[in-house]
Amino acid sequence: MVSKLSAQHHRLEIIYNSVVRALTTSANRCIPKTRKNFYKFWWSQELNELKAVAVTSARAWQLAGKSKHGPIFQTYYKDKLAYKKCICEDRQKETISFTNSLHDALLRKNRKDFWKCWKAKTGTQNKCASQVDGIADSATIASNFAKHFEQICRPHTASVNDKMKIKYEKMRASYFTFKIKKSMEFDIQLIDSVVSDMNNGKAAGLDGLSAEHLKYSHPIVINILCKLFNLFIHTGYLPSSFGAS
Repeated sequence: MVSKLSAQHHRLEIIYNSVVRALTTSANRCIPKTRKNFYKFWWSQELNELKAVAVTSARAWQLAGKSKHGPIFQTYYKDKLAYKKCICEDRQKETISFTNSLHDALLRKNRKDFWKCWKAKTGTQNKCASQVDGIADSATIASNFAKHFEQICRPHTASVNDKMKIKYEKMRASYFTFKIKKSMEFDIQLIDSVVSDMNNGKAAGLDGLSAEHLKYSHPIVINILCKLFNLFIHTGYLPSSFGAS
């Protein structure tokens, strides 16, 4: 019986990890990743035109042998300066002017959207404390935090802790649950509604999955999750990585 249960648990681990790996692999292959502020919201049609002119002048100058004198060089140099100057001016506008998205958020009076737009447009960054209790070394600070929370989580009395542990183990050994009925199982509609209500833009878990992985994947993923969660209920087992946080 024990070996049969362990075999079931092992298969659940494999199935769950396969689902996670399929989602993360698909996302890595199909969705491009960019750094913050990669997309320049302040870029304009004027910059596109100046860039095209600068590229054309640069190619003509290169074909002419890259001479540092003459009308071709002067044209190339003038177009390059005009392009760079316009970039600097438009980049500065992002911190001194309102954008359409920021203005729309103000009109809606949505506090959360407003500050999200504000931080994205102005490049506001959270400042981390340089010192904690007079210590500047990050490794020492992290070690002190670990010791602090380790001390907090220790039992106040070892004897009481041992008694409570024995009591818990006795209760767990005699724990009885009712037979799982059909009405207790998950259905596809429930899983789909829960996934749809998840908020975008949240941090991913340790497995690298975020709400977007589930919301924008193929609908068959919802079906797989439904069956997987029902297997969790019937076997009474959760994969080790499922509860990792």
